[in-house]
Amino acid sequence: MRGNGGTARLVLLPHESHGYAAKESIEHTLYEMVSWFDKYVKGAPARLSE
Repeated sequence: MRGNGGTARLVLLPHESHGYAAKESIEHTLYEMVSWFDKYVKGAPARLSE
């Protein structure tokens, strides 16, 4: 992703493995996704495709 100029965020939740099981973990994951989208995608200037 970095090689293509992308931005990522790694979030590790306690007591969870690769898939999330707890309701709170799923809600927190959705919160992180929406926050990332709002910060890096929503309202960002358009990029020219090559």
